[in-house]
Amino acid sequence: MDIFAELEYIQKALFDQDLDSLEEKYFSLCCELAGNKEAERIRNIKLHDYEKKLKETLLRTILNTNQHSDQAIYFEYDLDNSWRSTFFICNEYKNLTEKDDEWACDWVDEVTGPELEKFADIYNEFGFDSSNALYLITRTVTVFTKLCRNITYDKPICIAFHDQDPIMRTKKE
Repeated sequence: MDIFAELEYIQKALFDQDLDSLEEKYFSLCCELAGNKEAERIRNIKLHDYEKKLKETLLRTILNTNQHSDQAIYFEYDLDNSWRSTFFICNEYKNLTEKDDEWACDWVDEVTGPELEKFADIYNEFGFDSSNALYLITRTVTVFTKLCRNITYDKPICIAFHDQDPIMRTKKE
């Protein structure tokens, strides 16, 4: 399994597919490669509290954008550090087709987001190059994208784990 090819697939699917079916695809892959028990373990982690904290923090971040000439919001979570997250307000933005995500390194403000320790614990057991990690990432991306689709904000909102390249866009450009 080439995890980077799968991440590329996930980005395309965010625009073209139902998010529940995307999540189901990676649940099935995790079942196949890691076993039903491990996939169910990940699936059974309730994300309601995490989603609530994400929404509160995203809305606070959007309010902070009024103080800046923002072009995008970039949400980053850290696989290696308890799934800690940060929302970055960026004054620059480039489309996905430009293949240059350096704009996200030049942010003007940040808002600390929630952690997701249960995901981090599982990730720490299996590491990056596993179907478990891919399913954890997919669940994170889909819960965040669903949230973004229900928020009124007319500029790009992006997501990636720390050091991911390219950064995923939650809306079609």
